[in-house]
Amino acid sequence: VRVDHDHGDSGEYNGFVYASPGFQNMTTVVLIIHGSGAVRPGQWSRRLILNESLETGSQIPYIQRATKNGWGVIVCSTNTDEEVQDYPRRHICAVYEQLLKDSPVKRFFVVAHSRGGPDFANA
Repeated sequence: VRVDHDHGDSGEYNGFVYASPGFQNMTTVVLIIHGSGAVRPGQWSRRLILNESLETGSQIPYIQRATKNGWGVIVCSTNTDEEVQDYPRRHICAVYEQLLKDSPVKRFFVVAHSRGGPDFANA
């Protein structure tokens, strides 16, 4: 799902999220935010994925549990190779404004790792 940080007006890089089908119609949504560095959506730690297991280093168990509970899932993509100032905070704000604010969501859970926690807290 595309997420426009400046509603497409600035010409800057616009982000995306991975979302479960029908998340926008669910009353409970889990927002998953990875940390900083080389990790990408779906990953907690590349090292853990390579040296331990996909179960340990990825977000897959969280996604599976949420969908098993009938909850929607949004996996954020707060890292980019582009030079965009304040990108993680802007990304999370855009996710809220465009995907959650006017939805029927009554509660959402946040699962954040490393810098994902402060990114959410400062959004």
